[in-house]
Amino acid sequence: MVIKTAVPGQGAVTITAKGISALAPPLKGRFTMDVKGVAPGQDMALEMLMTPEAMFIKFPAEITKQLGGKTWVRMSFNDLAEQGGVDVKQIMEQSQQSSPTAYLKALVAGGNFKSVGKETIRGDKTTHYAGSVTPDQLASAYGTAKDSIAGVLKAMGDKPIKMDVWVAEDGLPRRLRQVSTIMGGKADALIEFLAFGEKLNVKPPAAADTMEFAELMAGKPAA
Repeated sequence: MVIKTAVPGQGAVTITAKGISALAPPLKGRFTMDVKGVAPGQDMALEMLMTPEAMFIKFPAEITKQLGGKTWVRMSFNDLAEQGGVDVKQIMEQSQQSSPTAYLKALVAGGNFKSVGKETIRGDKTTHYAGSVTPDQLASAYGTAKDSIAGVLKAMGDKPIKMDVWVAEDGLPRRLRQVSTIMGGKADALIEFLAFGEKLNVKPPAAADTMEFAELMAGKPAA
């Protein structure tokens, strides 16, 4: 999976993520992320791991010096839900409860989509669907996690979200593009689905090499 995102209100900032994520419980994933355009000479390469209870971010060496030499920052899903009001774990787990095909059907049924042609992506024949959904319709596609993701989507206001999805003959997506308005700026996200069914093993970093996100935000020195 490859995800490319242009960040609104931040000039030419782009985030490119490459990795693999489980489509069925338990929750797990592994990604590398390249962040470009934050400031001249300040591009960053990050790593992210996802486990059933937390996500872990590995920062560049120049930043880990501020963490007492620790390489990883652990962000508990429970802490994120309490502090930010967004239950990331519930959103991710709900997305695993239904197949990508079921999610796409719910999305298309709730929005205004139509087929705009046939295209071949990496050798696979696909049907290209284009249309738009409101933030509420997008949230509804997440089923029982609708309330959790609604808080995130509030930032999009009530403007329609433009979406394009390319679905192969096996019913699985090969590409998805989403263009939305957030805080007055345009967010452009492109997801390339490169493969399905690959094995995935994720092992959390050692505790001795990890700092809690809550400690980082509180300015607590790493032990």
